[in-house]
Amino acid sequence: MKKKRGILLIVVILLLGGMLFFLGKGKNKKAEPIPNKKSGVTTVMIHGTPSDEHVFDRLTKELEEKGGTKEPLLIVSRDGEIQLDGEWKPAKHPLVQVRFSYNDAPDALQAEWLSRVFSWLQEHRVNAIDYIAHSQGGVALAFYLAQQQYKQENPIQLQKVVTLGSPYNELGKQVDKNDRLIASPTLKTIEKGFSEHKVQCGPWLNIAGEINATDDGIVPIESVKSLESVLNKEGIKNQFLLLSDLGHSDLPVDSLVFEEINKFLVWPEKKVEK
Repeated sequence: MKKKRGILLIVVILLLGGMLFFLGKGKNKKAEPIPNKKSGVTTVMIHGTPSDEHVFDRLTKELEEKGGTKEPLLIVSRDGEIQLDGEWKPAKHPLVQVRFSYNDAPDALQAEWLSRVFSWLQEHRVNAIDYIAHSQGGVALAFYLAQQQYKQENPIQLQKVVTLGSPYNELGKQVDKNDRLIASPTLKTIEKGFSEHKVQCGPWLNIAGEINATDDGIVPIESVKSLESVLNKEGIKNQFLLLSDLGHSDLPVDSLVFEEINKFLVWPEKKVEK
């Protein structure tokens, strides 16, 4: 009888120990994020200086007609706080316009804000995005990749990137005393960051406008094209596209640009309900 009680006691102790082990293991395990099965690739649109989110209103409508769903505006305050102007409702192809309240902030600061925007999106179960930017919004992304992305343990996936008239080599002609093209401080910072850190980025469509032989009325063509060598060096697939008769402000609203964006992002045609 005593022997049976001893065996029973040992079994009870083993069972209790096993339960405590698994409970402890579950307690220390980090909760995995629940994937949002309703949400596809999110398209994020960033304006330049000194404009705002409305520069992409026509493009947003174009993408809505192809099945996208416009989400509430994401507003980044001057101190970097993020506010959603409405309620976030996951959709198959969310379209997100972002407003930088301080829209002529330094490149490095805008890059930090982008990092916060991307983290906010990840908290809302957005893990992959297409990024579309006009002018300085493209430079902001280049600075994010050069200075911020490597700091994030699991950075958001940049599936495809489209930038329009972005002055990667600043405004004005960047030449030495012998009239040879040189890198500006902005481009040098981008080059340095890309070479020092493993940049994670999908294919990049880099579009420039041309209304005369050298620029789009504001940004030099060579300044837009200067990113090409940086991307090539890091093995990032890219395409430079020069569109004639388009000024700087035409780029985010022109139907020809929309066609090129649609081809690059491969948006499906909107299904017609019977």
